Amino acid sequence: MKFKKFVTRKFVKIAGLFLILILFSGCLPIQPPNNQAKLAEDFTLPALEGGYFTLSEHFGQPILLYFFSTTCHYCQEETPNLVKMYNTYQSAGLLVVGVAVNVNSLQELRNFVENYGITYPILIDEDEEVSESYDVYYIPHNFFINRDGEIVDDKVGLMSEAELEEQILDIL
Repeated sequence: MKFKKFVTRKFVKIAGLFLILILFSGCLPIQPPNNQAKLAEDFTLPALEGGYFTLSEHFGQPILLYFFSTTCHYCQEETPNLVKMYNTYQSAGLLVVGVAVNVNSLQELRNFVENYGITYPILIDEDEEVSESYDVYYIPHNFFINRDGEIVDDKVGLMSEAELEEQILDIL
C-alpha cells in the first residue's frame, strides 16, 4: 500500500510540473529564426593605417566583418583564406574588414598584416566595445553582411576556404 501511495504522489508531482511548464511556456521569449537578417550595428574604429573606419559608410556592398587576434592559432590559420577570398572577390564588391582584439602592440599587429599580405582594412577595437556589441566572445568570429547592411549569418571558429567562399557567394 505504501508503494502505491509513493507512486501516486510521484505521478501527481511530475504531472503538476508538466502542467506548470506547459502553462508558462507561452511566457518564454521567442527566438527569431536563424535565417532572419538583422541590421548590422554601426560603429567607428581607428584603422591601423590611420584615420577612422565607419561601418555604415560601406553599406551597399557585401562585407565580411572578421574579429581576430594576432595570437589566436585559428585566426592565423584562417587569415590566408580571407586574404585569398578578398583578392578573388574584391572586384565583385566584397569588402573584408578585420577587427583586431586583444592587441598587445601596434608593431605586432603590423607584423601580422605584413606576414599575411593583408590588404583589406584592419581596425583596432582597443576597448573591445564593438566586440561586446556584436557578442563576440570567441575568435575567430565572422559576420556576413549583405548589401542592405544586414547580418545574414555569423560563424564562430575556424572556417575552411570552401565554407568562407560559400558564405561570401551568398552575400555577393
